[in-house]
Amino acid sequence: MKQFSKVLYIVFAVILIGLVGYLIVMKQEKDTTAPQISFKEKEIEVSIETDEKDLRKGVNAKDDKDGDLSEQVFVESIKKQQNKDGFLITYAVFDKAGNMGKASRTLLYEDYSAPHFNMTEELKFSTEEKLNILEGVTVTDCIDGDLSQFIQIIGLSQDAQNMQVGDYKCKLEVENSLGDSAVLPVTVHIYEPSYEKESFEPQILLSQYLVYTKVGKKIQPMDYVKYVYDQKIKQIETDEEKLKGKKVETETTQNKPGEWILQSSISYEQNVKYDVPGTYQIKYSYTSESTGYTGTAELIVVVE
Repeated sequence: MKQFSKVLYIVFAVILIGLVGYLIVMKQEKDTTAPQISFKEKEIEVSIETDEKDLRKGVNAKDDKDGDLSEQVFVESIKKQQNKDGFLITYAVFDKAGNMGKASRTLLYEDYSAPHFNMTEELKFSTEEKLNILEGVTVTDCIDGDLSQFIQIIGLSQDAQNMQVGDYKCKLEVENSLGDSAVLPVTVHIYEPSYEKESFEPQILLSQYLVYTKVGKKIQPMDYVKYVYDQKIKQIETDEEKLKGKKVETETTQNKPGEWILQSSISYEQNVKYDVPGTYQIKYSYTSESTGYTGTAELIVVVE
């Protein structure tokens, strides 16, 4: 019986030693080294229409056990670089053991632009109506398309109620899938409604209430005035002689109903610095000859 016990212990010891040795060998042979990714160029410039296959051009990947893995490389992410131009594009690849290698380089889009806001009406509300700041505001992005549902209002509640008369400053903000954000400072105007205001104050209608321009490129403020409503629609005429003639037969006016006013009867003030990026305003005003009331409108100008 003692002999059997000794044999059993010896067998157990041999098995244990063999198992430990096996585990040591397996650990030594286990592949824990990630593949290495390298680039022919550390910076690339492409169009936003470029597909992933072209984004991978000049990207190589090698693994110490699996060899060339360049065909398995994929784009993991593209994100806006903080405090730097362009984007950071990160590539990744897996070897057969599941080890992942990563590397990044700078990506410049030759035709990229940050998200742009659009405004079809002025942010002007009476104290009696429900505040809906985003009703006439949309956002378009060259990468993601329509981002309107993702607009955030900073500094003012979207559905604020019982607001007092005054001007309230806030910001509209949105971010695209690349992590690039657009911020638009705006002013919300709250006014007290009255019979006189609604009946006698003229309205200046603009073709748009927000315009983007590049540094150094001036806009013509009057190009954005559509017409004036002063008891009735009043079209804009730039030529005083045509206005005096009463019958306007030119191609630019013959199909437009209503009366006519001279363009110079609408004045405007602006604080736009076309050589400095920023957000500015052009404020228009028109005084009715029949009622003496003055109407205003505001165009936001973003210099990029």
